[in-house]
Amino acid sequence: MLTKFGNPYIPQKNYIDFDPSDFIKNRIALARMKAKITQTSLAKSLNVSQAYISKIENDEYKITEKLFAKVNGVIEKISKGVK
Repeated sequence: MLTKFGNPYIPQKNYIDFDPSDFIKNRIALARMKAKITQTSLAKSLNVSQAYISKIENDEYKITEKLFAKVNGVIEKISKGVK
């Protein structure tokens, strides 16, 4: 029997447990490594410390939307060879 909530015999995943910061920190670290950018060079481009980048990637600090957008822009520019 199906209900409007799905099959009652199949356990439903609890999507409330999703933490967007997990995605963000992993996205930054993976994109940085793929573009062959060190934490230090990314930090210099963003005018922040290397320790700050490390703490974001290790989920010790939460990143703001504004800084996340800047990080994406810098990674894209560096990976395309634009200075």
